[in-house]
Amino acid sequence: MFGVENGKIAAAKKDLNLRATLECGQVFRFTDAGNGRRELISGGRRCVLWEDGNKTLIGAEKDDIPYFINYFDLEQSYDPMIKELEDSPLMKAAAAFGRGLKILRQDRFETLISFIVSTNNNIGRIKGIIERICAALGRPRGKPETGAGFYGFPDPETMARAGEKLYRELGCGYRSPWIARAAEKAAVSGLDALARLPTGELTGVLQSFAGVGPKAADCIALFAYARYDVFPVDTWVKKLYRDLFNAVPSAGLMRKNLTARFGRFSGIAQQLLFYYYRERAGAAV
Repeated sequence: MFGVENGKIAAAKKDLNLRATLECGQVFRFTDAGNGRRELISGGRRCVLWEDGNKTLIGAEKDDIPYFINYFDLEQSYDPMIKELEDSPLMKAAAAFGRGLKILRQDRFETLISFIVSTNNNIGRIKGIIERICAALGRPRGKPETGAGFYGFPDPETMARAGEKLYRELGCGYRSPWIARAAEKAAVSGLDALARLPTGELTGVLQSFAGVGPKAADCIALFAYARYDVFPVDTWVKKLYRDLFNAVPSAGLMRKNLTARFGRFSGIAQQLLFYYYRERAGAAV
């Protein structure tokens, strides 16, 4: 599935599709680094990704190699899960189109704040806000002021101390009190203990954080807790549901019907369908 070659992680493209993984709405701290390369920052670590023939390569500091092997979920094959899902022409098409899409194993606090920022927002603004938060509060790595370094994502305690006023100054708008209160709560109670909860309880607790609704809670559960049995319902999923079933029920009912339909791997089905529909089938919608 993957190996480490000359200080780089090398995975078959069929096991790690760079575009499919980064462009399916699960992560925001990545940029175009030129020459077909992407730079991605997670927490206080950075890697550079690119494709070479049938391989996807990941360059990172030696000590960060194990972190990114886990982050890109490279030790797990998705083939058995995909096989279980491929029981309709649409799902087969989506699985083939998004072959190599991986569910990232992201930092829990960073994911929580990122999806609060994402509420009623577009990708460009989400990325800009997150970068401004990191530049204001994150720990500098290397020399960010010269372009040779970057800022890590700040911890809950630092973000809690910053207060709502700073987040307004950084352009977070009406989300500012949500971010401040979520950071305060995470600083006190932490997020790791939530991993012991069943999925329904987990998403319920996540919704107790300011600014986290059902869709954001499902995203956080999927991308930060590897809960594959959720199906986040966003605008593209609503369009897909309408076209497939000629119906537009509430988001809650869509979520219930889709998780019943796709079962324990609902989240993987959602990401594949989201990517396929937005990139190809949904282009004409």
